[in-house]
Amino acid sequence: MPFVSVVLPAYKATCLKEAVHSILSQTYRDFELIIVNDASPENVKEVVAKFQDERLAYYENEYNVGGKDLVKQWNDYCLPKTSGEWVVMASDDDMYAPTYLEEMVKLTEKYSQYDLFHCRVNKINIFFWGGVIGTSAPSAEFESCLDFISQRLCNHRLQTVQEFMFRRKAMISTGGFVAFPLAFFTDDATWSKLSGNGVACSMQPLFMFRFSGINISSNKETSDRMLLKLKACFLYADWMKTYLKRIECKNEQEKAFMQNILMGLKYKQLEWINWTTCRTNFKDFMKVYRNKEYRNICGTARWFVLLLRNINERFFVRKDYY
Repeated sequence: MPFVSVVLPAYKATCLKEAVHSILSQTYRDFELIIVNDASPENVKEVVAKFQDERLAYYENEYNVGGKDLVKQWNDYCLPKTSGEWVVMASDDDMYAPTYLEEMVKLTEKYSQYDLFHCRVNKINIFFWGGVIGTSAPSAEFESCLDFISQRLCNHRLQTVQEFMFRRKAMISTGGFVAFPLAFFTDDATWSKLSGNGVACSMQPLFMFRFSGINISSNKETSDRMLLKLKACFLYADWMKTYLKRIECKNEQEKAFMQNILMGLKYKQLEWINWTTCRTNFKDFMKVYRNKEYRNICGTARWFVLLLRNINERFFVRKDYY
């Protein structure tokens, strides 16, 4: 049985060759690569067939799961195929440095009691032209649960699903990836629940996130998608508040982190109300306003300002959007 399972749900073939090559080229060798073709209309099978490696296993879904429910794809069609003690959820268009797994395994040996490890992230464009276009902020090698959550929520640290390596047993025993609409905030909630014992991070940027214009983070928004993301934001806030009740603050620093997180959740909700109401049509603006939970976050004056901004966006700024 391999020590690490790297599972890659594949749908897009454009950058798949580079993604698979970066995984099979790892300096650490005790791993399996599981590729799950999510009923792609592209030539995913042909791309994978070019790799002859005994560590690679290939599967095909009978129908497209991720397009309807990405979290279901991860939980029901990817995780059950893994066998390693540790798991990495890769993607079909991102890449890893050759020493990614080596460095992650070193961290698991140093911090054997933790269930979650990650590295810094380099952001690249679709064809890697111009090299790296951004890098995530530095992180301490060790962060407590509350520190980790605070850095992401309050300091907006760039994080992805794919940079993390997690203990398979811990993920399965806690119910897998947390499900929200469009998998929005799913990674934030999932990594938070696995960070209970602490999180360790490599200071090296060993993962390259490709901002391609064809991934989940860069899809063109519609009113329906924006409303689902707003719903996911509030579900995430409720989930996080419930999760935080199980954590006992042991010192003043942890109390400060807790206060920052709770305040950050409110700001996040306000941020998404602002963003959604300024970019939807008037009918959907009223859907947001009529929702009591959304309405209670904002005062009357703020809703009036949001209405004016919505009118300005629709009639004077973004006519091409509608």
